[in-house]
Amino acid sequence: MEEISYSKLHEQYKGEHSPSPEAQIAWLQKKGFDFEDIKSAMMHVYGELARGEKEFTDAKVTDEMGNERLYHAGTQLDHYLLAVAKTYKEARLANSVAFIEKNHNYLIGKSLGRLGFWGRVRALFTGRVA
Repeated sequence: MEEISYSKLHEQYKGEHSPSPEAQIAWLQKKGFDFEDIKSAMMHVYGELARGEKEFTDAKVTDEMGNERLYHAGTQLDHYLLAVAKTYKEARLANSVAFIEKNHNYLIGKSLGRLGFWGRVRALFTGRVA
């Protein structure tokens, strides 16, 4: 299998709006994404670029007021990367919630099992236990 160079793939999109893959990572981290989500999104997006499944070009967009604006290919790449990162984050969070729901009774029972009788009563009255 051939190695993929993100820098070489990004070269055609490089510009003021998308300077480098490293800048994309820093941008996504500022937006609050976990490194695992960023890594998965980068692998997904740059894999599509390497296989030729996705391509971005500069485009002129006209808004409702009739103003034309240039939508750079690098900006399109960044927004697509952001959208993919969001899907990975949402999937990871959904898996986390499913795990917690599945193990809720076990986790609560285990934490309450360590408490004595009065500790369990206090936990119920203070709302520590759902």
